[in-house]
Amino acid sequence: HGECVAIGMIKEAEIARALGHLPPSAVARLTSCIRAYNLPLVVPPGAKANLLMDRMLLDKKNHRGKRRCVLLNKIGGCVADNAVDVSDDLLVRVVSRSIVVNPSPSPIQGTIRVPGSKSISNRVLLMAALGEGECRIRGLLHSDDTQVMINALRCLGAADFSFEPSSSSLDNEPTLVVKGHGGKNIKSPKQPIYLGNAGTAMRFLTSLCSLVPHSIVLTGDKRMCERPIGDLIQSLQNQECKIEFKGQEGCPPFAITGPAGGIKGGRIDVAADVSSQFVSSLLLSAPYARSPVTLHLDSSKAVVSQPYIDMTVSLMRTFGIDVSVSSDRRVYSIPTGVYKNPANYQVESDASSSTYPLCMAAISGGHVRCESVGSDSLQGDAGFCQVLKKMGCTITQTNTDTDVHGPSSGLVAVSVNMNDLTDAFMGVACLAAVAKGTTQITGIANQRVKECNRIAAMVCELTKVGVPCRELDDGIEVTGISIKECKPATIHCYNDHRIAMSFACLGCVVPGIVIADKECVQKTYPEFWENLTNILRLTTSVPPSSSSSEETSKEEANVSQNTTDEGKKIILIGMRAAGKTSQGKAVAKAINAPFLDIDELIEQTLPNKSIKQFVDSEGFAKFREIEGAMLSRVLFENPGQTTVISCGGGIVETEISRDHLISACKNHYVIFLQRDIEDIVDFLLNKDLARPQYSEHPRDVYSRRYPYFKQCCTHEFTINKGDFDWSSIESDFVHF
Repeated sequence: HGECVAIGMIKEAEIARALGHLPPSAVARLTSCIRAYNLPLVVPPGAKANLLMDRMLLDKKNHRGKRRCVLLNKIGGCVADNAVDVSDDLLVRVVSRSIVVNPSPSPIQGTIRVPGSKSISNRVLLMAALGEGECRIRGLLHSDDTQVMINALRCLGAADFSFEPSSSSLDNEPTLVVKGHGGKNIKSPKQPIYLGNAGTAMRFLTSLCSLVPHSIVLTGDKRMCERPIGDLIQSLQNQECKIEFKGQEGCPPFAITGPAGGIKGGRIDVAADVSSQFVSSLLLSAPYARSPVTLHLDSSKAVVSQPYIDMTVSLMRTFGIDVSVSSDRRVYSIPTGVYKNPANYQVESDASSSTYPLCMAAISGGHVRCESVGSDSLQGDAGFCQVLKKMGCTITQTNTDTDVHGPSSGLVAVSVNMNDLTDAFMGVACLAAVAKGTTQITGIANQRVKECNRIAAMVCELTKVGVPCRELDDGIEVTGISIKECKPATIHCYNDHRIAMSFACLGCVVPGIVIADKECVQKTYPEFWENLTNILRLTTSVPPSSSSSEETSKEEANVSQNTTDEGKKIILIGMRAAGKTSQGKAVAKAINAPFLDIDELIEQTLPNKSIKQFVDSEGFAKFREIEGAMLSRVLFENPGQTTVISCGGGIVETEISRDHLISACKNHYVIFLQRDIEDIVDFLLNKDLARPQYSEHPRDVYSRRYPYFKQCCTHEFTINKGDFDWSSIESDFVHF
């Protein structure tokens, strides 16, 4: 029930935002609160929108057959004293996880101001936190990525954050007030800092954590743990930082411990051919080194996304640190100092997000103006309109705005190096799908290590639409076809916001383009779908199936998921004393399934020894070897039979066991029982005398294992601090 309420709160807030009552920042703050309690934010996969609509007819708030909702106009305030009528069309669009952008019957027209720049927002947040004094930030992007950055800076104790209500009757967006601590007394949180799929936050915070002489663990979701960060880590290791990778070498999760007093400074070398964010990360934290830093970019390798490095330097100057740059932009000299927070800072609109409305004008032969993105922009993607000009568009760009008129005769193919516009290549690829000729986009090899392998993803999804395309060594080639030749397709989004928004542009002219995961735009542009309907006057609909589950192909998923629970195993992981055995037995009894405890199975194979005696004589390494073999056996025996399996707390310590669990996630349930660590510590140190003792403090064991538990599970079940009512916990777990 609580999970349903959490989802309902978010969906009602999204409805209020769509109707213009509630600012995006309020939705973001509400989302952050609910996420902090590990509650769900979206309708679960498989829940059908039409069934949910039927259920909502039973709500006592309804009146005369009309579905009603309570709509907010601010945190703590409602639009009306009572629930108000909401149209069925809007309700079904909000609760469905997939969406169709219907082809526009006429050229798309409109003037739009997209949300604040993600790149500027995250840089300003970090500098304001490290700076001295208060900084009032207006126009901040309120999205998943910026919320992750704020939460992480809070965890580190780097700054205080608060909101001031808007004083303007024209704009109800509140102002974020950041009171920086000047880079002093940054703390090491007890638990790992989880950053989801926020690559900017991961890179920037890595260098920030090098200023702390205590171990800090940074981790993220499954894709984040595949994204390379080794070049940045190498630069910090040369600065006396200690790095311990918890999983794949060169990727998160990892523990970082900075030297006393911060990094030493002096010459730092870094490669910038994978990500410009490695350079920006070092630049942003460099003023807090013990001596001035001279940052050298590897001269033997190309630099990707140079405009983002230029942006970082410009923003550092705004915050009082004057960076000197060599004429070839390969050497950066950064003095020591403390950022001086400006009293007020206005974040300009996101140039990357603005590319999608401009693409819609281009593909439909329409006219769109994007405000607050012009030639004076700090962002390299403000130059995206020049690519559209080469494709046949007419452009006008002032210091502050960009206008694009699409050609009435159709777009033409281009050959373009997008090294400085890498994030925008997917929009061009979708335009190229219906342009005359063959388009080649190069200079984007780094896009293979973004939220997904974006080049491969675009080839896969465009092929579904019937568009001939192929990968290049550092790009993609797309041969345009007529709109009539394009086929309807369900677009798998790979949890990548830019894929969803790019194919929405194609959907403006091609019928039947289903965006399977509309929620992924929350990362950078939460109100994207609402802006399409409210500002650009496009219509959207829900696919005929009205199901929120995605249709995935072999190319998309690499594995086929079972469509029923029959034969699935339920595998429980978590720390010792988390309750895996008791909870496992309870659920096995409830569903009439066998229960297997891996520790008990191992003891049956030991000659007259307990596990404690075996570990005392043979050591943990030998035990882990036996444990991994036993896990493999129970996972693969009795296929097709539902079984509940309880694993030992250290099952995730070895790579082979982690591989078994990750593989099991494809077809079974792996549930992480997450009991509060303080309750676990109290039990292990004071009450648990029968099992082998840890050679280190349980908190240190938990810190090491936590990212592995997150990596190896499909679901999490949380047991709150101080909750010892095990009968109620068992009941909740069986229900879960």
